[in-house]
Amino acid sequence: MKGFISFSQKFQKEFPNLKASIEKTIKRYAFQEAYIASPGKDSKKKLSESEIVIIEDTFNSTDTGFDLATAAYLKKPILVLRMKDKTEGERNYSSKSKRLRELEIVEYTEKTLDNEIKTFINKAKKLIDTKFILIISPEIDKYLQWVSENRRMHKAQIVRKAVESLMENDPEYKTEYKAE
Repeated sequence: MKGFISFSQKFQKEFPNLKASIEKTIKRYAFQEAYIASPGKDSKKKLSESEIVIIEDTFNSTDTGFDLATAAYLKKPILVLRMKDKTEGERNYSSKSKRLRELEIVEYTEKTLDNEIKTFINKAKKLIDTKFILIISPEIDKYLQWVSENRRMHKAQIVRKAVESLMENDPEYKTEYKAE
């Protein structure tokens, strides 16, 4: 899993040990690769390559705000961390946006930080799409190409809708996974 982490400059200066602790926790629980955002650097590409995003937003900054807005635009699962009793300013987090797959805002202490991150990562793993390679016949490819051009849909969307329809109409599947 690839992750993106963003800290304000003020947080990095005032809490270097806590920053290191957050990075260590994230790497331990989830990430094969974690990109730590550097203020002033172009982070949009790394955000788009990431599967989940963690923003430490105790101190509002333009950089973390930009990273948060970009992650929301890209429909990434986002954890916003705000240190209890240290948070400066308010930010209007609108979780009603259709672009937000999952936005979780958490106030933490040094004692609860590890668990908050672990809980979010476990939830986020269930939201992340799985890549699936499918070998198809030329006839199926021809049909998918035709539908794609005539209905302005990506081939993957067509296949996804077909599978979702099968899932919806499969009584055995519904019975077995009804509890979830």
